[in-house]
Amino acid sequence: MKVLEPEKSKKRLTQREVLDSFTRLIDSGYNDLASFVGEKNSFLLVVNDNNRPTPTSYFLELLNQHLHNKGYSLFDRDLGVVVATGSHSPPSEEYLKQILGKFYDKLREDVVIHRARDGEHRFLGDTQRKTPVLVDECVFGYDCVLNINSVEPHYFAGYTGGRKSFIPGVSAWKTIEKNHRHALSPEAKALSLENNPVHQDMLDGTKLVLDELGGDVLSINSVVNSESVFDVCCGDFIRSFDELVEVANEIFTTSVREKADVVVAEVGEPLNKSLYQSLKGFENGKLITKKDGVLVLVSRCKNGVGPREFYDALAKESDAQEIIREIKDDYSLGEHKSFNLLKFLENHELFIVSEGLSDKKIEKCFCKPFSTKEEAIKEAQEVVGDSARVFRLKDAGNLVPKTR
Repeated sequence: MKVLEPEKSKKRLTQREVLDSFTRLIDSGYNDLASFVGEKNSFLLVVNDNNRPTPTSYFLELLNQHLHNKGYSLFDRDLGVVVATGSHSPPSEEYLKQILGKFYDKLREDVVIHRARDGEHRFLGDTQRKTPVLVDECVFGYDCVLNINSVEPHYFAGYTGGRKSFIPGVSAWKTIEKNHRHALSPEAKALSLENNPVHQDMLDGTKLVLDELGGDVLSINSVVNSESVFDVCCGDFIRSFDELVEVANEIFTTSVREKADVVVAEVGEPLNKSLYQSLKGFENGKLITKKDGVLVLVSRCKNGVGPREFYDALAKESDAQEIIREIKDDYSLGEHKSFNLLKFLENHELFIVSEGLSDKKIEKCFCKPFSTKEEAIKEAQEVVGDSARVFRLKDAGNLVPKTR
């Protein structure tokens, strides 16, 4: 079994180097983040939820230290915090404590958790692809806005980070659903931006949000994994994302000469909470699984299947082709994952090893359940033959394999 890991290694940034990045803003008109926040009376932070590896609490500590060094503080102004959940479930208090870190007690009463189905959303216009852009009212009315995000490959948006804080981060369900329908396109894939309809639609929507907010909107974008910060770019909302795409490619891609008969895709925190999130590991693993091969997905899924819409799309029919036709004709948010799964199963098999999912639910998803990874690999080798080439993708939720 060949273990796949990133081809390139990159030195992690020290705390001093991260602080220095706060003084090198790209296309912002400000010398540093302190001069951006400076004398402003009100300030909004837009942060990720617990489904992303962004070390928000670490950046908050360093941001406050940076401001303190310049004679300011995060807390000497009207401060708001929006958790950009997109269509995800709201984080628990335990997760909020992880997100905010040592500032939890000071910030908790200022936190608004975005809820795509509820609350008031402001209509800003339509994108070029006719997606109505409706954004949570809670992001408006501040003197300046700072977004904290991280850039990783994303299986249909190309990459996370940047524009995803607004679209889908603080968008209404209707906006997210219309945008994510483009995930059915073959051009909507990892590492792809130029012709990716999901990314282009997000970018169009983000520009409408930036126009509505006015000029004082900046970002702290980063490339991180669960243990390290590899790069940080601060400044212009869009440019700070663009600058980190190639760095993300260095950290999160690997190459193989040819595809494998069996691919073992192991999904870790924070993407292993549900099958819905874990399918990001499936999406990466399928890129190097041969036709008629077997993909073994290994994930805890302690929160079960995930969004109801995803599971219902699979469980309502026994005919996979009928489900595919229905999704094409009448897409609902979350069904792109059901669609991609069923298309893969047309000429592959998917085995799932998970302590959080019942065998019945796995079977309803047209997959085969196993208690252990070893049992799944053994049967997969029996399916494709003893001479099967086997790849192990240890960080399948983040590591994107490519064939040379």
